[in-house]
Amino acid sequence: MTLLASLWGCSKDKGLPPDTLPFAWVKKDNQATYKYISSTDTTLNALTLSVIINPGNTNLRFKFSYPQWTSIPFSKSVGDDYNVYRERDGLNTSAYTSCGWVSLTTFQFMRAPLTPKLNDFYPDYLCEEKIYSAYNVLETNKTINVPLGTFTTYVLQDTLTLRKEYWDEKNGIIKFELFDTTGTLSGQYQLTSKNY
Repeated sequence: MTLLASLWGCSKDKGLPPDTLPFAWVKKDNQATYKYISSTDTTLNALTLSVIINPGNTNLRFKFSYPQWTSIPFSKSVGDDYNVYRERDGLNTSAYTSCGWVSLTTFQFMRAPLTPKLNDFYPDYLCEEKIYSAYNVLETNKTINVPLGTFTTYVLQDTLTLRKEYWDEKNGIIKFELFDTTGTLSGQYQLTSKNY
């Protein structure tokens, strides 16, 4: 049993079979592809979200890539790549416990909850346990249409960048909305395909 638990990866919920944890689509080599839409631009295959293994360890990571551009305008960015951990309460990520160059230890915190509650806040950290931003639950039962179909999602908004993420626990991030500094919608990514 110990060997099996170690193969399931690092988790606060050690010993739980992977099938009992939420966000089952978060597995190595899974990918989702999005098109970019703004008032002046529509680009197919503008963004790929990949689940990869970090070099040198067994942590899974979300990697965002933009195959259409060599230089990415800030308005088309959806944020940094980050580690992901499937836990009983949802999808977690991590930050270093120290902001120094030699920090090796990390702590985990919620990135996308399994059961979101309206107006809940989930702090975001760059390093140390100092809040950098937060994700606010704006809606818990939002039906949206994207090129891949119709999905029921919950909506997280980054309090720093105002970016909105539309999450479906079974299918992933369905849509991203980006906003300028005045709070006006500047563009969005909509899910067009996935391999899971």
